[in-house]
Amino acid sequence: MKTDYGTICVGGGAAGLYFASLVPDCLLLEKTDRVGSKLLLTGGGMCNFTHEGEPYEIVEHYYDRKLFASPSIYNHPPKDIIRRFEELGVPSFTREDGCVFPRSRKAEDVVNALKGACSEIRTNSAPVSIRKVDGRFVVRTKDAVYTCDNVVLATGGDTWPETGSTGDAASYVKIFGNRVTSLRPGLCQLRLKDRIKNVEGVTVNDLNFTLDGKHYCGSVLFTRIGITGPVVLNASRNVGKTSRIAIHFTDIRRSEIKTLPQSKVVSNAITERTGLPESIVKSLVLPIAYDKRIAQLTKEEIAKIHEQLTNYRTSVSTWGEGKKGMVTCGGVDTVGLNSKTLQSKTTPGFYAIGECVDVDGECGGYNLTFAFASAYTAAQSILKGRS
Repeated sequence: MKTDYGTICVGGGAAGLYFASLVPDCLLLEKTDRVGSKLLLTGGGMCNFTHEGEPYEIVEHYYDRKLFASPSIYNHPPKDIIRRFEELGVPSFTREDGCVFPRSRKAEDVVNALKGACSEIRTNSAPVSIRKVDGRFVVRTKDAVYTCDNVVLATGGDTWPETGSTGDAASYVKIFGNRVTSLRPGLCQLRLKDRIKNVEGVTVNDLNFTLDGKHYCGSVLFTRIGITGPVVLNASRNVGKTSRIAIHFTDIRRSEIKTLPQSKVVSNAITERTGLPESIVKSLVLPIAYDKRIAQLTKEEIAKIHEQLTNYRTSVSTWGEGKKGMVTCGGVDTVGLNSKTLQSKTTPGFYAIGECVDVDGECGGYNLTFAFASAYTAAQSILKGRS
């Protein structure tokens, strides 16, 4: 059995597979019994693998890591990612919103294409230790000891642990002087402490809400425990232990409520005036004015109804959603990595790519874009070093 390689990549997720497909004489080690498990779940199984746009547009979707992500995105932008998959036999299509999917709408086609382009993959092979001895790396698993010139860490985050993403980066990088920032869920639904009852599955378009003083607007889906939708997912990374949300269902004025058709039942009159889903209006209004008509409302009831409709406030959290987030915020500290190569500043030949790095993007294919772009950047650095 071969045990000496040019490069060993640890982690068979999106970044690891992409990297290993680009670098000859690379051994890909995956700790579970198959590669690409989390990739198979993306985009509802359709795999939204990148987002159409020029590099300067794409980098704007990485929050406070725009500068770090920029070299990789410019080095390997979405058009190159699309072209790469076409070369691997995976043609794609672009949805109206800019999200790019395989034409087959099957994530397994993306995984299989990358898998087929890799030199060698060994599953059920998690490193027990990684050391550097006399200028080369020694990677030990429970079954073997490997040596190599370069080690690339692509272990992912700590969401969806059943796919193998369990936050392993810390155990490998600390020995080389790098650090890992605290991990927290990103792109997950929000739990409302005072949830709105009987509205599960209802969507409100262009809904305005304020989270800890920051304003958001977009399509929001109400769930059994709270709210979700692209705008909610993007906002979730900012939720802390004491976060509060104010949902602005409508901009109706208090004086307007008084002048609605007097003989109409309150919930019916407000539904007609605002265009809000009837189930949401009833959930907000009925506890205050059960079956009253507009003419029967008191000043106090009008004030309460107005508050519920225009400024519904409650505590919000991501508690219990940590392992269900689409992406992990935090990871290998970017301060210790060269943004132009993804190589460790303290240990030449040691790289970190993809979700295990403290870079996360918005919903819409941006996280896979960085996974692939960072993998390409590290691959180019290593290949140039060989020439």
